[in-house]
Amino acid sequence: MFPGLNESETSAEDRASASTFSERPKRVLAYFAPDFTEVSTITRARSFREHGFDVVVFAFRRARYNQNFNAPWREVEFGHTTDGRYLDRVIKLIGALPVLWRHRSLLRRTKVLYARNIDQLLLAVLTRLFTGSSRVVVYEVLDVSGVFTRGGWMSAAMRWAERQLLRRINLLVVSSSGFHENYFDAIQRYEGPVHVIENRLHREDAAVLTRQNESAALPRLPRDRYKWVVGYFGLIRGRATFDLMARVAQRCPEVLFYLRGVLTTIDSDYFRTFLLSNPNIIYRGDYVNPGDLRQLYGAIDFGWAIDLEREDTNSRWLLPCRFFESSLLGVPSLSVHDFELGRRIESLGVGWAVRACYEDSLVHLFKELTSAEYDRVVARLRTIPATNFIAGEDVARLCSAMTPPREAAQ
Repeated sequence: MFPGLNESETSAEDRASASTFSERPKRVLAYFAPDFTEVSTITRARSFREHGFDVVVFAFRRARYNQNFNAPWREVEFGHTTDGRYLDRVIKLIGALPVLWRHRSLLRRTKVLYARNIDQLLLAVLTRLFTGSSRVVVYEVLDVSGVFTRGGWMSAAMRWAERQLLRRINLLVVSSSGFHENYFDAIQRYEGPVHVIENRLHREDAAVLTRQNESAALPRLPRDRYKWVVGYFGLIRGRATFDLMARVAQRCPEVLFYLRGVLTTIDSDYFRTFLLSNPNIIYRGDYVNPGDLRQLYGAIDFGWAIDLEREDTNSRWLLPCRFFESSLLGVPSLSVHDFELGRRIESLGVGWAVRACYEDSLVHLFKELTSAEYDRVVARLRTIPATNFIAGEDVARLCSAMTPPREAAQ
């Protein structure tokens, strides 16, 4: 299949691993992911193991977060990639093909090829070509990249390529129904099976938060100088989002904006200037998820869940992890009215969804909101069952949907 490689070059480690897997009664699932230590990668792998799969993760590695995480499952590395470097990603994808070929003995024992994003879907489809058509191929999408929704020939070509791959999958998994309704149905005309599994916390992570000491030391923030503290945690992205935050910070010196996490799609020089120009916006680096979540959310009044990076498309459709984290820990979220997340917040009554103009709406909220009104929303949030924010039967249904009927009957 790949030039320069033959059956005898299969590594001894791979042959031993394949033998080990063949001795186990569980089904083997190959999970193709963009980053070993991304929270969603870890969450999915844990869930699949809990529901009867032996998981081996084939992924790239990025110098981002959770670098000290030690996976209890097998990992096969494709190489290192960096956000935004698309030519490099294409080269690394080509470099991944020999890696797959070397592990073909293991891959032939898989029942499911589960792929995050189109890069990994291409690898999964190629894997099925040389391992046999009986494997179930699943395509998971947590964000619809701007390269698929812009105008021009490049985006049109990417949509065409994705449509060809969609014809070869058994199941589409999205983290928000907005992705299916507004993109895969309306634009890509995908008519196959769809499963929605939101970015809720894995129950093991939620258990960590429950076990943590409520009185653990909070981050040292100058709370006494500010009326409100707004936290923006996780993947921090989008020039338009930062521009909005900066304008609001300048008009609301009584509000502190507290940022933690990984910077992505933001120029470092711009971000440095952004911080120097706004003394009430502070950034204190990465954190450990879920270990640091209780302390982070315990130090703030609002969870910033406003994403304007692709305001007319992806930002409007998504349901981000930070909303579920914030809500589970009793902190109201901020989003935008008529966004998928804004509608969820309004329907549950667990935060504020600002209307246009966003800047004026946020300034009015921070200046006019009383402690009594804020406390009523917090009290309402704490009456919402935790099952709204923790993954449950949706994972079981997904695993069932990936099981061929003849296997489910055994």
